Amino acid sequence: MVFGVPKGADVKEADKQKAERLGYPADDDYDYTRLGNSCWFTNIDHGRRHEPLELMTMADNIKFSRHKDLRGNEYQRYENYDAAIEVPYVDAIPSDFHGIMGVPVTFLDKYNPDQFEIVANGDDRDEMFILGVTRLGREYVGNAGRVKLGLASSRKAAFKRILIRRKAGS
Repeated sequence: MVFGVPKGADVKEADKQKAERLGYPADDDYDYTRLGNSCWFTNIDHGRRHEPLELMTMADNIKFSRHKDLRGNEYQRYENYDAAIEVPYVDAIPSDFHGIMGVPVTFLDKYNPDQFEIVANGDDRDEMFILGVTRLGREYVGNAGRVKLGLASSRKAAFKRILIRRKAGS
């Protein structure tokens, strides 16, 4: 991505050169730069959107995970939403768990709508809007179920999470 910034703004020379190579030379009003840590997400259909995420079973993730903090340990549950499990890494999403999973936001660039449904995402206050999830025998509808996620084992709030569940047959 290339952005126009007002003349005189602090722009690294390497970024200026990269923008020029991409067809954005400086003009009278703007210098052009790039922002390396940005992503563009879309719901426009494209080929990579339907690539299934390769998953291991919960037991295999616990036994063979490349992540030391997951290997040999059970998946954590949330203190105030124990129907869901905390999945700290996208490559640790279990293939044999069909309940709600809290996954990192980095899941979005691997999201396959044929394989998963997004149940909820966090807002600026680190709360989750649970949509259509049964909790404590009640069915929440719309934004009625507001839950701030916290890990039961550490009594700490989790990082921002997206709540997902596997689609039937995937």
